Parts: sequence; C-alpha cells; structure tokens
Amino acid sequence: MALLETRGLTKEFGGLTALDDVDIDVEEGELVSLIGPNGAGKSTLINTITGRLHPTEGQVSYAGTELVGMKPFEIAQLGVGRSFQTASILPELTVRENVQVASFAAEHGSFRVNFFRRRDSFDEVQSRTNDILDTIGLDSKARMEAGSLPYGDKRRLEVAIGLATDPDLLFMDEPTA
Repeated sequence: MALLETRGLTKEFGGLTALDDVDIDVEEGELVSLIGPNGAGKSTLINTITGRLHPTEGQVSYAGTELVGMKPFEIAQLGVGRSFQTASILPELTVRENVQVASFAAEHGSFRVNFFRRRDSFDEVQSRTNDILDTIGLDSKARMEAGSLPYGDKRRLEVAIGLATDPDLLFMDEPTA
C-alpha cells in the first residue's frame, strides 16, 4: 500500500474542471515533483489532498486512512505537512515564534496557551525549533519579526513551519517561487 493514494480525484469550480480523475501513488521515502504551467492545478491538488478544498469526486488516503471530509488540522496531525504558494506566516511574531506556534498547533490542533502544560513539552519544542532554524539557515534571524524578512527568507520560514509539524509527508507549494 502506498503512503499516499488518490483515486479518481476530481475538483470542479462551477464549469471549470481543475482536477480530472487524478490517480497518484506516493511510496514512503519517495520524492515527487509536480511540474506544470500556472493554472495547471498543482496548488488545487495539494489543497484538495490536505483538506483545504473538498473534492467534487474521488478518494484520498494517507497510510490507509481516508482523508476526504477531514479538517486540515486533523490531516496535519496524521503526519501530512505543507507549505503554501504564498508565504503564510504571522508577520508580527518572530521567526522563532512562528515555528513554535506551528509545532504546538500540530500537536494540539490549534495554538492555545495551557499554563498546566509540562515544562518538558516546552523544552522539546524549543530544541526542535533550534534544530529546524539551524537546518533551514534562519538561526541567525530567529529573533527578527517575520514580517521584516526578505522574501527569500520568508519562503525558507514557510518551509521551517512545514517541518515544525513533524510531517511524514510534506507538500511544498512552489517553495522557490
């Protein structure tokens, strides 16, 4: 069984068919790229798989679990992460805080302040955040407001946010755009 499977995936917007009977199999450890011109349906496919759009027809399964009808955060909790075509950051927070919010949200379905949360949970998120920022090359900018970053660094932050959800499968929508 493939890690990700789509069968007959179709998405229509009124009279426009953006996805037409798409079948995909992605195996664990496989690297897959979708290449096509603007308007080809690449973002629509990612949005449909990750629950931001509901398919007109078809099925999507991840590790044997049917995803159609699930909320995006539920899909993320299963291990499916993503970045967006346009930087989707919290500009008033620091680079570090953006990554931490993503990490907590992935663990709990949303970001809520919980004063009774165990200290080791915070320490674990802090350590993971440091590792991600170092890997992505944003460790020197961790204290900067995310909104003040140059465009290329905002894109890298978007990837860091995707990694903070600790995904087994990560979709990156035009990460170098």
